Amino acid sequence: MRTPEGGDPENQVPGLDQPFTTEDRALGVRFYRTKDGFFLPYHLLQGIQFTPTRITLRFQTDEVVIDGRGLHALYVGLAKQTVGRVVQQGERGRTATCCILSIERAPRAEGRAAKVSD
Repeated sequence: MRTPEGGDPENQVPGLDQPFTTEDRALGVRFYRTKDGFFLPYHLLQGIQFTPTRITLRFQTDEVVIDGRGLHALYVGLAKQTVGRVVQQGERGRTATCCILSIERAPRAEGRAAKVSD
């Protein structure tokens, strides 16, 4: 991670060398994409779906889809709510064990509730 002399590393834009970081108890996740970033707090997280190449996070207000490979450790950290940052690496991370190829964010429809069968 690049840090100016005397600067706090947490205040710097992360490099691509680490696809995600963990903390003892994160309040939420800072997602970094190629040209922007966003934060979503864990208290809005309603569910997580995992496959080896995709993690889907359903927050109360948004749905976030992370595509990549070697995602199991990231999934475990998200489920334990210890992941504080996720960085999109794109094609540059292809040779890494864990690679975040893309992060997509979509707002969820207001008042959207799970279907309940009769």
